[in-house]
Amino acid sequence: MKKFVHIGADPEFFYINKGEFDEFPINYSIPPVVFRKKKLLTPIRVFNRRHYVFWEEGNYVLHEDGAAFELTTPPFNNIIEMRESVLAIINEAQKDLGIEFTIIPAAKFIIPEKYVNDKEFIKACEFGCNPDIEGYMPEINLTTHTISAEDIPFRFGGGHIMIEFPEELKELMMNYHDIFSQFLAITVGLRMIAFTKFPELIKERAKYYGTPCKYRDNKLHKGLFEYRTPSNEWLLFNEQQLLEIENGINIALTLFHARDELARNFLKNYIDNVAKIIYKADVNSAKKLVDKIRKEEEKIK
Repeated sequence: MKKFVHIGADPEFFYINKGEFDEFPINYSIPPVVFRKKKLLTPIRVFNRRHYVFWEEGNYVLHEDGAAFELTTPPFNNIIEMRESVLAIINEAQKDLGIEFTIIPAAKFIIPEKYVNDKEFIKACEFGCNPDIEGYMPEINLTTHTISAEDIPFRFGGGHIMIEFPEELKELMMNYHDIFSQFLAITVGLRMIAFTKFPELIKERAKYYGTPCKYRDNKLHKGLFEYRTPSNEWLLFNEQQLLEIENGINIALTLFHARDELARNFLKNYIDNVAKIIYKADVNSAKKLVDKIRKEEEKIK
C-alpha cells in the first residue's frame, strides 16, 4: 500500500463567550480581533498582513485566522502522534495566554452593534484568503471563498489536513489533483461525517464550507496536498477512528497511484453518493456507507 511521507495540519480553535464580553451573546464565538482591540492579547508579529501571531514555540505558531485561532504544526509520522502533540501544545498555549479554547466544527457568530461600522472587525472576520478548489465540481468553485461576516451566523473550524505524498506521485498529482480529492472524499471525508459528535453543527458547516472534495493546490509543487473538507473535530476522535482516517489517506494514495480497474470502479461506485451525503451532512447514511466501504478497503493492498 502507498503511504504518505508525513502528515501535518492547521487546526482551528474558537474562543466561546461565557459572559465576559457583554457586546456578544453567551455561547457565541469571540474573534481574535476583539482580543487585539481590547489589548487582552498582544501580537508578537504578523504575516500575510492579516495573520497576527499570539504565541509560538518551535515550529508551532498560534495565530489569528478570521473568527478563529489557528495552530500551524510541524510534519508528523502518523496522525495519532500529531493529535496528541497538538492537544499538548494548545494546552500549553492556553495556560500561557490565560484563555480557554473550544474544539467544535462550527461556532455561532454575530456582528455586535458596536462593530457594525468597524472596518477592521468586518475584514478580520471574513473567511477566505488563498483560493479553495472543490474537486467534485472544480469548474464552479475556483475562486477565493470569501464570505462577508454579515451574511452567515456561523464560523467554521477547519481541520486542514496536510498530506506529504511520495515523490513518484508528484507528476500525477500535479495533473490530476481533483481525482485524488475525490478518493479522499470517499475514504476520509465521509468518515468525518460518520464519526461526528456534532451533527447539527456539521450540517451548518456543510452548507458553506465543508464540501466533499475541498482542497488547495498551491503547495503541490512542494509535494503537499491540503485537504480542507475535514473539520477540526478529528482532534476529538478516538484512537480507532484516527487510525481509520490515516488508513483512508493511504488507501486514497494507493488507488490514485494504481489507476487500475479496482481504482476506477471504487471511484465510479461511490463518489456521487459520497458527495451527496457530505453535502447534506447526512450522518446516518454516512455511517451505513462507511460500513460498506470498509469491506471494499480490505481488498486494497
